[in-house]
Amino acid sequence: MKRTIQHEPAFVLHRYDWSESSLILETLTRHHGRIALVAKGAKRPSSNFRPILLPLQPLQVSYGGDAEIRTLKAAEWMGGHVMPTGEALLS
Repeated sequence: MKRTIQHEPAFVLHRYDWSESSLILETLTRHHGRIALVAKGAKRPSSNFRPILLPLQPLQVSYGGDAEIRTLKAAEWMGGHVMPTGEALLS
């Protein structure tokens, strides 16, 4: 049975390259604990995921699937911490 979770508060703990354009994310969610997600196309320059899937940033995520690694459907930055930019992003 496919299960869809919507608008779940989460933090990205780790992110790993997977394929040419995707990422595997280990996330910590408020209600479901530690969840592995695949963010398809997240490394593409035009991806909406690219600027927000950074470690320890507060997010609201929607994901689905019934496999061990679920598929990220949507992610929104919830603010709170200043998003790193420029040189701070690389240090």
